[in-house]
Amino acid sequence: MGRGGGFVPGTRRLMAGFLAATAVLASIAACSPSNDSASSVSCTGLGNYSFSLAVNGSNPLLPDSIQGRDYTPLVRLGGTHEDQDPATVFLSLFAGLPEPATTQDFKGLKLGEEITFRGYTLKITSICDGNAGFDLVSQAE
Repeated sequence: MGRGGGFVPGTRRLMAGFLAATAVLASIAACSPSNDSASSVSCTGLGNYSFSLAVNGSNPLLPDSIQGRDYTPLVRLGGTHEDQDPATVFLSLFAGLPEPATTQDFKGLKLGEEITFRGYTLKITSICDGNAGFDLVSQAE
């Protein structure tokens, strides 16, 4: 801190970078394989997209539909059951357009399973305690 309690120039950027790095490390640690047989197999840490119970939406978001952002599905993690054999995940996908807005729930998804919603096909690549990963297999044009 500088005089008068203000931030030293550049400190905000440094703090933002530190917080971002901490969030990434926490995400990696949360999806690290554990010693449990079911979760060690399912918690691979793989996937180009990830999500957790604490965040509404994937990281990163899915690429925009050619029809616009409101047509693009938002993927939400509803829950994980990594302690089951096999481990499963519950996803909820939502798109605002075309009307009526649509939500579809996918329960009991296992590692390697694929789902399709409004032209987007996703493959489950990791199931951990409170977070999961997936890959975008295809996106309709």
